[in-house]
Amino acid sequence: MRSNLTLTANFITNPFPAWAGNYNGLYLGPDDARHEHRGFLSVLVRSDGGYSGKLQNGLKSFPLTGRFDVEGRSTNVVKRPGTNALALELALDLHGANTVTGRV
Repeated sequence: MRSNLTLTANFITNPFPAWAGNYNGLYLGPDDARHEHRGFLSVLVRSDGGYSGKLQNGLKSFPLTGRFDVEGRSTNVVKRPGTNALALELALDLHGANTVTGRV
């Protein structure tokens, strides 16, 4: 740092306390209803924007943790030992719908 440095900060209110809670749902491939391409997603959103949960496919369950950004978006990689990892994109609606949507 140097002397007379100017710093600008923009503060926002934490948007997450109103949306903290459990979100559960099913996922399904758009054109493919095979067993391997569908399952269950459960996410617990904390008041700080962090989350934990699981992605279940058949009898196998895979843990996940992450954090939403201030716009309610998150990307994650779900590791599945013995097979490929899955890319997970989640969106927490911070504008009143009280939903989590996403893409596996």
